[in-house]
Amino acid sequence: MVAVCSVIAVLVLLPAHALQAHDFVLPYVRASKAIGRAPTDVVIIDKSKLLFAEDLVRNDPLLRNRPKVLDLSNLSDANIERLCTHYGIAMFEYGQAIALGIIPNNHATASGDEAARAIACRTVATQLCYATRRWSGTVMSLISRPVLPRRNPLVLITPLQ
Repeated sequence: MVAVCSVIAVLVLLPAHALQAHDFVLPYVRASKAIGRAPTDVVIIDKSKLLFAEDLVRNDPLLRNRPKVLDLSNLSDANIERLCTHYGIAMFEYGQAIALGIIPNNHATASGDEAARAIACRTVATQLCYATRRWSGTVMSLISRPVLPRRNPLVLITPLQ
């Protein structure tokens, strides 16, 4: 009996779990590749209402990579202003993440203060960077070739302009 259960586990359950893990991670891999292809100096990640979007904020330990990836919730208005005056900025937001298949989570920005702070930061980033002509737009509008999902037929991708 133990041998039969072990065979079933190896031949059925292990591949099923591997497929589930692959399908869960795939949108984050696509998003990470899209962020890495952004032709700007800095990409700011807005993780509001997104499941595990903070994991997209990854940089080389010696900061040799381009673009640098920053979390919007960790930036002050002064930081955003400094970034906008010295670097080209792109934003990775909710709509782009959903288009790539990242799971939405309305409780990810749980407190009202955090949500208000995220909205204020987005507004400041857009206004300041646009005013200094450093605003490049969103990541998905900047990459030359859209990264489309391969497996999840429920994700609808609108054509990029």
